[in-house]
Amino acid sequence: MTKSDLSRFSKIVDAIYDCAFDPEKWNAVLPQIAEYTESDCIALDFMDLSRNQPVGAFSYGFGKDYRESLVAKYAQVWVLQSGMLNWEVGRPMHLPDILPEEEFLNGAFYREWCAPQRNRDYVGMIAFRDSTRFVKTTNARFEENGPFSPEALDRFRLLAPHICRSVSISDAFRLERVRTGMFETMLDNLTTGVYLLNEDGHVEYMNPAAEAQISDSPLLGLEHGSLRIADRIADRKLKAALAATGKGEDREAVATEFFAIGDGDQAGFIATVLPLTRIPDGKTLQTGNSSVAIFLRDPVKRPVFAVEAFADFYKLTPGEARVAAVLGQGGNLGAACDILGITLPTAKTHLQRIFEKTGVSRQSELVAVMAAITH
Repeated sequence: MTKSDLSRFSKIVDAIYDCAFDPEKWNAVLPQIAEYTESDCIALDFMDLSRNQPVGAFSYGFGKDYRESLVAKYAQVWVLQSGMLNWEVGRPMHLPDILPEEEFLNGAFYREWCAPQRNRDYVGMIAFRDSTRFVKTTNARFEENGPFSPEALDRFRLLAPHICRSVSISDAFRLERVRTGMFETMLDNLTTGVYLLNEDGHVEYMNPAAEAQISDSPLLGLEHGSLRIADRIADRKLKAALAATGKGEDREAVATEFFAIGDGDQAGFIATVLPLTRIPDGKTLQTGNSSVAIFLRDPVKRPVFAVEAFADFYKLTPGEARVAAVLGQGGNLGAACDILGITLPTAKTHLQRIFEKTGVSRQSELVAVMAAITH
């Protein structure tokens, strides 16, 4: 590396570490990284693992409408196709290392999202990951500019540890401007109903699932902006939890309440009431003026399961795991072919091997086994 190159590299690294303390600076740093790595587009996405959905992002070069469609649909498609959740943290992944070129070009993600933007070559990296969230970088090259050069790939590898350390320093979502946006968007994406209440019982926030519960269930309602439960025992437990939050924040711990909401012997929801003024490890959770978060889950509905644990348990190949991921989310072999860019005979071969490894013979049985393994 020449003295000039070293100076340029050092300035970018310094700017990357500035982002650890002010995430908004990523907006200015990403174009610098793009130029240094010969990228036409670049993005830094904060992802919710439970939903495989972006919950916060900084980007340069990608069209706004396409970024919105990524959130709505294509992030899930690409995660299923690329096996992204198995990537090693801090290791840049060039497209040829991720999956066969033919599968990429024939998949729905390329046809419907990449090709219209002229995106042809990619380098991605997981910069941070824990049990509930991860941060990834995506760099793209336009088709007319050809693939990434070996020199550009070397520059990715040089910057990679610094990006990872910067994100780790900020702990990804602990800074309020990023965390608040992630928290709200994450709640919006949950299938569980989430209600944030102040000490008076007034509802300050409901996610879409909660709004649907209020609309559809005779057990729940709003009265002058406050949550009302048509189950006297459950309603008393809720009021007791609200009253407990008003006794100050100097307690050693705050208990989380669990109870059923039902009509007679028929349970309608399982409620979890989490006080927000203090959590057991002594840290505070910043949620505006809200005192409690209430999570209402329909015990009959089965939650989304993680395919990674299933694939590890049965030693599935990456191709088999990708097919299982689509089937596990309700798709059929036709959908797997469309999303993953594979032929029907290939999909059938993968399915047959999945059946052999899991000891089942039908897709419905496979989904049941997946649910049993991952929950």
